[in-house]
Amino acid sequence: MSEEEIRSIEEDLEQANFTTKERALISFARKANTTPLRVPDEEFAALKQTGAIDAEIIEALGVMELFTAFNKFLDVLQVEVDFT
Repeated sequence: MSEEEIRSIEEDLEQANFTTKERALISFARKANTTPLRVPDEEFAALKQTGAIDAEIIEALGVMELFTAFNKFLDVLQVEVDFT
């Protein structure tokens, strides 16, 4: 992905070059990351209305969790990441 594409995901997901389902999966994973105990059944239903299937939802959550764990791991070790 280009720097511009990454920036669009971070700053304005709606403008990023993703399908409606992909944007919904990203938004869902973000919400699950910040408030995991507050994801109501309606969120799952709305996500499925975009065409997302259970396997895709599980994959999105799994990827989110892997990145979350990796970030915590690096934070504990105080590893500076060079994105250049």
